[in-house]
Amino acid sequence: MSKHICPKCGCNRFIVTAHVTQGWMVDEDGDFIACISECDEVIHRPDNDDIWICDNCGEEAIVVED
Repeated sequence: MSKHICPKCGCNRFIVTAHVTQGWMVDEDGDFIACISECDEVIHRPDNDDIWICDNCGEEAIVVED
């Protein structure tokens, strides 16, 4: 995967979406009661198609080719 950088402040830490599985406690209808485990497995790691938002200033990151 390519590297990302903030074009505004140069930061290299970002907020980006990942998809994970969680263990839930549910009722008899399958309705959520509580989260038992925050992350059992990562289904989708962040990639270049996701939106990467700078943790410092909120600007959208750009991809820097190696």
